[in-house]
Amino acid sequence: MLIPFSLISCSDDTIDAAPATQADIRDQIVGTYTYVNTALRYSNNTTDEYIGIIKIEKSTINNAIIFFEDEEVLAIGVKLESASNGVVFDLEDKGQYFDDLTIEYKGVDIIDIDGIKYDGVYKTPENEVSISFDTVVNDTKEIKSTYVMTRV
Repeated sequence: MLIPFSLISCSDDTIDAAPATQADIRDQIVGTYTYVNTALRYSNNTTDEYIGIIKIEKSTINNAIIFFEDEEVLAIGVKLESASNGVVFDLEDKGQYFDDLTIEYKGVDIIDIDGIKYDGVYKTPENEVSISFDTVVNDTKEIKSTYVMTRV
């Protein structure tokens, strides 16, 4: 009775087991999208619509996604969280400075999940990404841009 017990106690069933890997939620979002951008001008309450193509890639330096339009960075999605039918995230604020102008791009909340608001959302069933941000010039809101993107 002691021999079988000691053989069993010396075995190590987990030595060949590979560690479990978590799926990268950014993989759901990356790709090429067509978009419609609705731009609301705050000064006169008029809207314009623009269409184009955006490519979304994973950041190589942090857990973010990068939105490229014409090979230029349009926005960076941060604080990505899984949601029941997709992924929610915020947009990183960014700024540019030209002569006497300070131009800032600030995310605008467009979705609320359990009281937490986000600037962007990827909806899995529709393969659709939506983001919204304000363009602020010298501390004055000028334009609210809302992009609705559909995977190509």
